[in-house]
Amino acid sequence: LDSLRVNVSYQSQPETRRIQNLSSGRPGDKVRDWSDTDTAGFMVQALSHAGARHAFTFGGEGYFDFVDSEIQTTNIRTNVTTATRGRFPRDSRYRSYGVFLQDDFRASESLHFVVGGRLSAFRAKAGNIGVAALLSSLGSSSAPDLPDRLDYSKSDITGSAGIVWTARTDTDAAQAI
Repeated sequence: LDSLRVNVSYQSQPETRRIQNLSSGRPGDKVRDWSDTDTAGFMVQALSHAGARHAFTFGGEGYFDFVDSEIQTTNIRTNVTTATRGRFPRDSRYRSYGVFLQDDFRASESLHFVVGGRLSAFRAKAGNIGVAALLSSLGSSSAPDLPDRLDYSKSDITGSAGIVWTARTDTDAAQAI
């Protein structure tokens, strides 16, 4: 192992929109639309040489998002505030993971072949996506065979290949394909 890089991160991103509706040219309801996203993550990357011709880069990463969201509507005549689901379901969770490997093979002083691959996975979960509340607001009392929660995952394998050719070794000019 020639080098190891580790990164741990945390980000919090609150967003709020305040809107005052107009009704016949007069001020109407006040709307506060907010969401809060907190993301924790990590990344590990290592470099190892195998002889004089191969340089292997490998590692992984993961990110974990926690999202809350709500819309609060205040009637300006009665000062009553009503809370409804925001742009995202409350307590949404998003996860993404990945592992990768890349080989930089030096065929000659001026020619490199780069080949790599990555396995990525993603998952989204939310306890109550608001289907029942939406149907209720539309006058329906049931939600036949419609999901009331979100639980979705997907994974994929991707690859890449490239050639790097240095036209002249006595200058910094290089061509990449």
